[in-house]
Amino acid sequence: MNATRNIPPIVPIVLSKLAHLRTSQCLAEEEFQRKINRLSREELERFGMSLLVRDLSNGRTRFIIKDCMTQSTIHMQECG
Repeated sequence: MNATRNIPPIVPIVLSKLAHLRTSQCLAEEEFQRKINRLSREELERFGMSLLVRDLSNGRTRFIIKDCMTQSTIHMQECG
């Protein structure tokens, strides 16, 4: 992971909350995707970062934030 780039502090908090709401079925999949897209657009893309969402076989969700230019991983978070 690339420790030289910092993500906005709100991002891990929101990702954790969204994953929890999705897992507890308090948030529809379409709304989850809309919120993820908004977070990515407003908090990451303007800093040259992208967000990947991976659903794991154990029911957890992995969020991977990458540098758009180098494609290196900046931050990885697993929630569930």
